[in-house]
Amino acid sequence: MLAVKAHQTEGAAGWLTALCGRETTVAVLQNGIDHVERVAPLAGEAEVLPVVNWCPVELDGGGRVRQRAALKLAVPDGPAGTALARLLGAGAEVTVGGDYAREAWRKLCANAVAGVMAVASRPAAVFGLEDVREVSRSLARECAAVARAEGVSMTDEDADEVVAWVVALPPDSGSSILADRRAGRALEWEARNGVIGRLGRRHGVPTPVSDTVAALLHAISETAE
Repeated sequence: MLAVKAHQTEGAAGWLTALCGRETTVAVLQNGIDHVERVAPLAGEAEVLPVVNWCPVELDGGGRVRQRAALKLAVPDGPAGTALARLLGAGAEVTVGGDYAREAWRKLCANAVAGVMAVASRPAAVFGLEDVREVSRSLARECAAVARAEGVSMTDEDADEVVAWVVALPPDSGSSILADRRAGRALEWEARNGVIGRLGRRHGVPTPVSDTVAALLHAISETAE
């Protein structure tokens, strides 16, 4: 299981080289939608299994982890996904198959909106501001438009539901990208936000809000130690 952040993947290259073989499956529990493209070049002959990971957890600053909800994972249909579900057993709710691509883009949408917290350096309470909610809604709808251009059936209503879910979070809820900003660490901005504009440009889909949020996160990340 590869659980480093997307921008730390290269740092795991030595482990992947040492551990992967023809019979290996690498379950990639990362944000983003390009798990296979990111990890396959480092995994040799191993099979790369993309995993959508819904598990809201936060570090409390005292060496403890606060888990706000149960672990839910989604994987593509096939033997590798079925094997992961069997391996984790009752420890997680694993959905195998179904509309995996749509679920992956829904998670990307949620992650992209959460980037607003890192820009503002504030937890979910920031979405109580009407103008912030409108920016978030525009960002989410841009993500949905790019998803459709990529052949995924994600509607504006789906995007609005994601925003409503984020807005309904407890006001003190954070995000890993917010925690990284506050700790002065490099941010996972490209896999969570930049990818929307990158793929949008491929299809000629305008993404001005996404591009702005991604650029601000990039600038913040550049100041990290």
